[in-house]
Amino acid sequence: MPGSAARFVWPNVFSVDATGLPRAGAQLSFYQTGTTTPQATYADAGLTIPNPNPVIADSSGQFGNIFLLGAPDYAVVLADANGNQVWTMDPVGASAGVAGAVPVGAVCDFAGAAAPPGWLLCYGQAISRATYAALFAAIGTIFGAGDGVTSFALPDLRGRASFGVDNMGGSAANQVTMAGSGVNGVQLGAPGGSQMAAAHSHAVADPGHSHAITDPGHDHKPNHGSGFVVPQGSGGEISAIFAGGGDVEETATAQTTPSGTGVTIGSGTTGISISTAGSGNSQNMPPAMMLNKIIYTGVGG
Repeated sequence: MPGSAARFVWPNVFSVDATGLPRAGAQLSFYQTGTTTPQATYADAGLTIPNPNPVIADSSGQFGNIFLLGAPDYAVVLADANGNQVWTMDPVGASAGVAGAVPVGAVCDFAGAAAPPGWLLCYGQAISRATYAALFAAIGTIFGAGDGVTSFALPDLRGRASFGVDNMGGSAANQVTMAGSGVNGVQLGAPGGSQMAAAHSHAVADPGHSHAITDPGHDHKPNHGSGFVVPQGSGGEISAIFAGGGDVEETATAQTTPSGTGVTIGSGTTGISISTAGSGNSQNMPPAMMLNKIIYTGVGG
């Protein structure tokens, strides 16, 4: 057997169909590159346990361990359980830079309940710096120092989505900023965000207003006749004429004062009120589906 073994890996470590369901019974066939000549793969790095060709996916859409010959390169064809082709890759192999191409520290979604060989779930746990030396070299203590001596922490991605660091490449895009989101978008590993949007109040200023009324007052003109007069309001002059006998006439004069109506207009307010945005926090969650997050360790897989 020429060359050394290389693990076959592609970005999706399991196969799902267009509806997101595991592609149980899928067929992964291996040929010499550029041909339809079958080429063997193995279930162990020592190349002592041959795989069937095609390799058949289990009920979770997983194919198990697949190790490749160092040379020649392969052509790989994925088909569904009925033999319908899904995709092809050619060439695949160590010289083509495809086999074993998942870097240590890569994180991806995983639909299974348990992490496959070589991967760990990302829930912030501390793991050994010695056992996972390559992963420790890749991520260091960015996500936690563990005990500070023999362990380090993995990312805690429980209930979290991930975003690209805002200043990748050396310049900030200002899409995720501390001022806008409360998340330090330029710090690798920075957590933040909330599933709830806090209730808040809207303040409205109502200064009120006044209505001006002009009341110039008015006079009352008396009507007079023999004997006495009947006053007609206030303001002006009133004369009283009395019959004194014969042709003697007695006159009394009085001055009335002008009088206003006493009308007043009070100031007024509009009565406007603005309620809060709710009695409590509101949901801030887009449509989602919960999947496990796994990280590639390069150990045991």
